[in-house]
Amino acid sequence: MTFYDIRVLKISREAYQKPVRESEIICYVPGVLCGCFGVTITFFAIHFVFRYFALERQGRLSYFHGCYFIVWLTIPILFGTLWGMTIAFLVGPDEEKTEYLRESIMSNYNLSMENITYVGSVYFRKNAKGEEEVVVNSMIAILIFTTMMGTSFAVVCYYGYLSYKRITSLIEEGESSYTRNLQRQLYKALVVQAIIPIVLMYLPVGNYLILPVFGVNISPFSKLVTFLYAAYPAVDPLPLMFIIDNYRNAIADFFYCCSSNKNRVTASEDEISRGQTTI
Repeated sequence: MTFYDIRVLKISREAYQKPVRESEIICYVPGVLCGCFGVTITFFAIHFVFRYFALERQGRLSYFHGCYFIVWLTIPILFGTLWGMTIAFLVGPDEEKTEYLRESIMSNYNLSMENITYVGSVYFRKNAKGEEEVVVNSMIAILIFTTMMGTSFAVVCYYGYLSYKRITSLIEEGESSYTRNLQRQLYKALVVQAIIPIVLMYLPVGNYLILPVFGVNISPFSKLVTFLYAAYPAVDPLPLMFIIDNYRNAIADFFYCCSSNKNRVTASEDEISRGQTTI
């Protein structure tokens, strides 16, 4: 039995007047898009390192200045490049996958294989003898992906735990009730901000990559994974906005002022319509 994971990018044949496969640039677009995910998870891990150094208050934020800062920027670029190259060279289009997917793509998307570009992993296939064998390239690719995601996840967990311990000690060190209350709010925000990427990125994408290896059909799950990953940038700042009192009050004041101004303008228009003048 063969299991696969596929991303489809629709290209209009009328716009290009030739099959997508003849355009080298278009064929590498899925690799670039997937490489952005490698950049994202790496930046997220670095963010947790930076957050802990800031909480630690021992001067290690200097490691994010000058030449060190260039090194930190280089790490996500390397991870993204490795992810994209793995996509392009190990799980890119080939004749066998194209023929295998032709009927499915036509029935589900009403598209010809000559008019799309895709990347896909076929983990098992049948050889000439009818025996099932492992597709080495796909297995190497999934090993690279899980290693990169595992490294990022380990960094997040490790520095998230250190940040948790540090904030706990800061609560006890607070000299005033205001300071202690602020530290408690930061603690709650940290916990929620650590859970959000796990729920929206690591678990969905990780399962999406690994489950097909064990014969689990992830087709109904694919759209949900895309939605959760796309929602992460919008959801991530919400804990700070609604848990920290200063931010929450500022947002409430903003909407209150907007509402008050609207009511004030409406009242003035009513007075003018009645021929009244307010000084």
